Amino acid sequence: MEKGIMKYGITDIGSNTIRFNIYGNKNGKFKQLISKKNTAGLISYKKKGKLSKKGIKVLVSTLKKFKKHLRELDVDKTYYFATACLRNVDNTNEVLDIVKQETGIKIHVLTSEQEATLTFEALKNKDLDRDEGVLIDVGGGSSEITVYQKN
Repeated sequence: MEKGIMKYGITDIGSNTIRFNIYGNKNGKFKQLISKKNTAGLISYKKKGKLSKKGIKVLVSTLKKFKKHLRELDVDKTYYFATACLRNVDNTNEVLDIVKQETGIKIHVLTSEQEATLTFEALKNKDLDRDEGVLIDVGGGSSEITVYQKN
């Protein structure tokens, strides 16, 4: 990887896929450098409203692999966030505690409103060429709807 750039690792823990991206920032401009994903299928480990022990094990194992890659690539800052896969289970705090103990990773669980806002902001800067509309984000464990209108 190019030297002299600040590298950020962002890991998105979704209900079906866990993905991480590494972005470089040089002179205030961000560029995606690497994108990896693992189809973990965490939603399939939801039993009686909780993420099962096996599901937690899959999550921890995947995060350990990603964390190793981030260290090897000398990433400066890392961010981990989860959406419905942890937001919509009854043992969210237990899962977060186990992940923290076993990996040292602190996961931020996004509200559905935060998820919708971040999705809109990402697309607004890239692909939206309309002045108004409805954005629907259909994920593995939730769907967010954003109605927007340019001022």
